[in-house]
Amino acid sequence: MAKQQVESNVCKSCDSEEVSTMQLWQYFFFVSTLPVIVTVTIAVLVEPIFFFLLFIILLINYRVAKKKTPFTMCRSCKQVTQGGA
Repeated sequence: MAKQQVESNVCKSCDSEEVSTMQLWQYFFFVSTLPVIVTVTIAVLVEPIFFFLLFIILLINYRVAKKKTPFTMCRSCKQVTQGGA
């Protein structure tokens, strides 16, 4: 009989329950905030053509967030797990 793998909020290295998980939308917001602010600032101050970079930045950050989430961090041993592995 094969056991079904159940995802739990327990650290795999130290078995602690002090685990934080960052979901897709949280990770996307986290990695996109600064680049979007810088791009909008440059577009307003220097050249409006930089507004076209916003779409590219958001697309790339979405693909990165999709690959690296769920991002799990253990508060006890500082173990980091990316991408559900």
